[in-house]
Amino acid sequence: MPPAASASGEHSGSSRVVVRLRADSNDPGVVARVQDSVLQALQGTQYRLLHRYAASPFLALEVGPDALNALKASPLVISVVPDINIEPKGERQ
Repeated sequence: MPPAASASGEHSGSSRVVVRLRADSNDPGVVARVQDSVLQALQGTQYRLLHRYAASPFLALEVGPDALNALKASPLVISVVPDINIEPKGERQ
């Protein structure tokens, strides 16, 4: 089972996560097929696709508890980690 996200709101609402997928290569066609399979497995759960990376085996999602559980159980998922908001640093003077 892949490591689970421990993002706040996991039990009471949705959480933003980055999902690392098990793909044998960074070939865009292979990555797209694995992404499609994972997204298809999430049908019927609470999730929203935030970003689909073209040549990297990752997805950025907003997920409810049911979708998070589906991701944890998927053999196509290596890890699920909280998506954090990084603010740009101010300009140097």
